[in-house]
Amino acid sequence: MRFLFSDYFLIGLLALICGFSIYILPGTWYVNNQWVDIPLHFFGGLWVGLIFLALFGRFPELNSYARFLESRLLVFIFTLAMAALVGVGWEFYEFIFDNMGSLADTIADLALDLFGATMAALAGVFVFKK
Repeated sequence: MRFLFSDYFLIGLLALICGFSIYILPGTWYVNNQWVDIPLHFFGGLWVGLIFLALFGRFPELNSYARFLESRLLVFIFTLAMAALVGVGWEFYEFIFDNMGSLADTIADLALDLFGATMAALAGVFVFKK
């Protein structure tokens, strides 16, 4: 389970997300296949949740702020909150610069972000248990 919080996994997952995004965005593949947005938002939420927990679990300088790791419920809530914050920021970016999507698309994207973060939070609950 600790492999999910390792540097190799986190960097590899980020490279996969960025590489796939760079591959699909320039052409018309994204326009013709709207489903490619689904795994990107899921894995983006997963990555945000994992990196959030990895930072607090790894750096002793953050110990005074990491008291929430003692409670499984707070680990779950804070991880989802961080992913929601990043997801909402990304949706603002999509609206302002790309002017793409609808309300249904935005809600689906945020739900996928939170679903990915839920997977990270569940991993964090078991790794950081007291």
